[in-house]
Amino acid sequence: MKTKHHFLTIVLNLFFALVLRCTCMYATVYNGVCGTELSWRLDTNDSIVVITGRGEMSNFQFGEDKRPYVKSVVFPEGITRISPRSFEYCYNLQSVTLPDSVMSIGFYAFRKCTGLKEFHMGKNVRTIELNAFRDCNSLQRLVLSDSLETIGVHAFDGCSAISDTVVFPESLVSLGDNAFAGASGPNAVAMWKAKHCISGARPMSHFTKVIFGENVEYIGSYLFCNAPLDTVILPNSVDTIEQRAFNGCSLKHIELPQSLKYIGPSAFDRAASLTSLIVPENVSNIPSFMCYECSSLKSVTLPEGITTIENFAFYNCKSLSNINIPQSVQSIGEDAFDNCRSLTSVTIPEGITGISDFAFRQCSSLKEVHFPKSLTSIGKGAFQDCAIDSLDFPASLVSIGENAFLRLLNLKELFIPDEVRQIKSRAFEGCTALQKVTFGRKVSMIDTDAFKGDNRLTEITCNAVVPPLAQSSAFSGVPDTAILIVPSQSIEEYTADEVWGRFRIQQNQGLDHVTTETTETAVNFTWPAVEGASYYTLIIWANEERTEKICTLTFNSMGQLVEIDFSKHAPVRRAMNTAASFSFRYNGLSEGTDYWFTMTASDENDTELFNASGSFATLGANTPTDIDEIQSDDIPCTKVLRNGQIIIRRGDAEYSIQGNQLK
Repeated sequence: MKTKHHFLTIVLNLFFALVLRCTCMYATVYNGVCGTELSWRLDTNDSIVVITGRGEMSNFQFGEDKRPYVKSVVFPEGITRISPRSFEYCYNLQSVTLPDSVMSIGFYAFRKCTGLKEFHMGKNVRTIELNAFRDCNSLQRLVLSDSLETIGVHAFDGCSAISDTVVFPESLVSLGDNAFAGASGPNAVAMWKAKHCISGARPMSHFTKVIFGENVEYIGSYLFCNAPLDTVILPNSVDTIEQRAFNGCSLKHIELPQSLKYIGPSAFDRAASLTSLIVPENVSNIPSFMCYECSSLKSVTLPEGITTIENFAFYNCKSLSNINIPQSVQSIGEDAFDNCRSLTSVTIPEGITGISDFAFRQCSSLKEVHFPKSLTSIGKGAFQDCAIDSLDFPASLVSIGENAFLRLLNLKELFIPDEVRQIKSRAFEGCTALQKVTFGRKVSMIDTDAFKGDNRLTEITCNAVVPPLAQSSAFSGVPDTAILIVPSQSIEEYTADEVWGRFRIQQNQGLDHVTTETTETAVNFTWPAVEGASYYTLIIWANEERTEKICTLTFNSMGQLVEIDFSKHAPVRRAMNTAASFSFRYNGLSEGTDYWFTMTASDENDTELFNASGSFATLGANTPTDIDEIQSDDIPCTKVLRNGQIIIRRGDAEYSIQGNQLK
């Protein structure tokens, strides 16, 4: 019995000792200085930090031994700054309300406060420095100051639980990189009122919805980059969307206001869910990469007034089936519509002179292309791997780039205009349905693999008097049985050529245009015999305006000169002609001089049946001319390759491919 009582006494003493010890431990009070005029006190009994005084907090941070006790902080009215790292790793801190006197929150001030659920700023906080609230992953409610101007880099990065609406005030002017990056919480909504805020990379990627205030004017660079936004409606005050503003968003719809004047590069780059876009009428330029890889984009409306579609603007928009390019567009950049696989038809506006490299490459459904009369050049790979089945090139076309029409599997017939001098490498390679090709009269070179693999090509017409210099692989795969139709006076030269000579050569039986061949003081005209024509009238002019006439020549239906008149037109009617074409040489012109001409064919009732006009230049030592103008009836031309350059040899004289006489 005595032993039992003794044991109970020992247990009671230990219990009271433990209680006393615990009571003493929880009653510990810590205190110190946290600024010139600020001090702090932490009572472990209630886990409340009380700060007293005024001014800035400075050189203060809770150590590891005190952080577990910090659950609440009372800030005095009069404190102006929360010092850097002051509450970092205070993981039991749950709620903070700042007084209106606070103007700035230092870097890392509340970083890793993983128990923090609510934060209310006073009315006058202007600056939140970098990483101030980083990885506060329990923060749900955030009330920003109405005076806030700057949010630093990664300030709220990793605050993945924010689910209440965050209001960004009109005063905000700077938002740092990844300020609100990280996983988005459910119903994370941003009320964006900032009128003009410059932003860093991906600052708002946390939010699933954004509501814009009515005075917002500026959507900064990268502002909503990678944000999981579904729909955006901008107010009719926004005039600028900067580069990458909605890059990588999950947007399905965005409504652009009529107030919008500028869209920056990559503004909607990789917005893979975006299905349609209407560009307002005040926007004058479609920037590079604007809708790059918007793979769900089906329709785009561009306003009249757009002048430029820049590089990669609609690259890889695989669902885009129709695009109306306004007549105001003056240039289309490289890869602008590359890999738009659903695009079926394109009309290039009048006034455009060049189509850039790869502009419509891999548009595998593109069947129709309408070229403008102003077009002079088609870039490298511009229509490679398209479904085009016919090409109607304008007479103005001068240059066709490498791979320009590579693998047009549906193209059956091709006519190359007169002004095109060179068919570049692989320009029409792999056009396996191609059956007929006609080259204009000025073609001078056909490069490597230009028509390689075109194994259904059965008829080639070349109107060049001098056989073009064709590389050995230019027609690789084209059968030897293909018919080659050439000018009658050039049959021997084509037959002797290593590349051209392997085809079945025939004489060209017809002509549908006027050709000119010049020497220093003469010009030789060749023109078609027009059915039903009673007479032909040729006028040579000294000026382009055709107001200064040199002479009028009249020919009968058989092509015989019947009258030369230096002042008036006096037709002489004769019988119908039966010849295929006529030729006439006019002498007595000035050396190295430009001239213009008109040719008409008329019937016996003076009804015009045919007309043509053009220009030519007589040869001169310093006068650039075409290859045709080096040609002559009495002195034949030959073409040789020297040091990688084409040389035209006429008698003892040599000329460059442009017609300049060489020393």
